[in-house]
Amino acid sequence: MGTLEIRNLYKHYDSFDLKDVSFEVKPGKITGFIGRNGAGKTTTLKSISIDLHVRATQRFEL
Repeated sequence: MGTLEIRNLYKHYDSFDLKDVSFEVKPGKITGFIGRNGAGKTTTLKSISIDLHVRATQRFEL
């Protein structure tokens, strides 16, 4: 299993914007998203699972 790497993720959603979100998840690591209500946690996860149409640079190493 490879690293999940997200770089420069952008998503405009009504009056909310995700701007320049970047992170990576290494194999075997447990990763969580922590933040206040409306911070963009669910939008980020939906975006990387391709549930939303986003503009992003994504590299998947499998």
